[in-house]
Formats: sequence, C-alpha cells, structure tokens
Amino acid sequence: ADVWFQDPTALDDYVAAAAQSDATFSFESHPMYRSNQKIRHFRIFGRPIIKGVKDYFFQKMLRMFGPEVAVEVGYRQVLNSGVFYIASGSEVWSAWQQTIELADLKRHYKSTQISDQTCLQVALIRRQLPHGIVPATHNWLPGRAAPLFDTATGTLLDPMFPNAPIKAIHLVNFRSTGFRLPTREGNHIEADLSWGAFQSLRAEFLENPQTNARAS
Repeated sequence: ADVWFQDPTALDDYVAAAAQSDATFSFESHPMYRSNQKIRHFRIFGRPIIKGVKDYFFQKMLRMFGPEVAVEVGYRQVLNSGVFYIASGSEVWSAWQQTIELADLKRHYKSTQISDQTCLQVALIRRQLPHGIVPATHNWLPGRAAPLFDTATGTLLDPMFPNAPIKAIHLVNFRSTGFRLPTREGNHIEADLSWGAFQSLRAEFLENPQTNARAS
C-alpha cells in the first residue's frame, strides 16, 4: 500500500462525512499543491516559448469518453481514488463498474494510470451521486507539496497556516524518498516518508529536541 496514517481518526472522519450519503472522497487540490498541468515549451535564443498547456486529467477523460463528457466533467476538481470510503451497498460501486465498462480502455492498454479514478469521477458527476468531502490533510499528496515537519512533536503538518496535522500520507507511485521538509524554525530536512523511515526520523528528533542536527 502507498498510504499510511499519522492519525487513524481519519477513518472515522471519512465515515462521518458520509452521513448524508454513503461515500466520501478528498480532492487532489490544496492551495500549496503544484499544478498537475503539463506545459510544453522550448527556447529560442534563450527565451522560453510556450507551445501549449495540457491538463493530464482532462486529456485522459477526453480520450476515454470523448469531448462531451470531457467538457461536462473534466473541468471539475479532481477526486482522488487512493483513499476513500464507499458503503458496501452503495450505488456508487455499480455506477463505477458500469462506467469502467463504457470507457474506451483499448487506447490505454499501455497507460492505465488513473483510468479507474477517471471513471469514478465520471460516474459521480454524471449520475449526480451524493458524496461527502474531507480536507486534503486526510489524503495528503507529498509529491505535490512537502508537509511541514514539527521538530518539537515529530508531526507532519499542513504547510499552510494554521498548520493542521496531516492524518494520512499518500505516497503516489510509491515514491517515498527525496522529500525536503520545511520546519517551523525556517530550516529544512531531507526525509524518507515511508512509514518505517519516518518513524525513525521522528524518534531521532524527539530524543534530541535541542540539537536537531539534521535540520539545515
């Protein structure tokens, strides 16, 4: 699995957020996240020339369902299918399955990344299925924005004030190394965000609260 929980009460929050429905998701959006758009550019005499902007999710939806569905759904905020809650008897399950069966997957036999997530988005929006939403802290994508590391408590926080604790870390594509985490003191530390490596890092800072030798 590429997800671990810093605070398992996130699971209760997913269920509670579905009180008026039977499903809960989080968006792949946060003010601190890097854009997922792909910008093509080249340079002429050192000056950048923008060739075009491509939104990966929109392009995926366009190829799988055609322009009508892409225009209807593709401009919405993207829901993530890495961590979610759907009740066992929910209509969302059958709608998701039926949407996958309708999708043109033959064109994606070499690239199936987020095909399931794309179909989920289409099913929810086109069928107007109610669902709850939890904040980004319940499914944090560190590849889009590095968490803030609190050296005093060894806790990963939302880097935007008021720095709420992150409850779930989602290591998309299983990438765990190479993260440069800002600290409250204005420093940075290099970190591996896999579960085991982060627990070792956390213990190191808690045992040496005055030193913080790894922060720079």
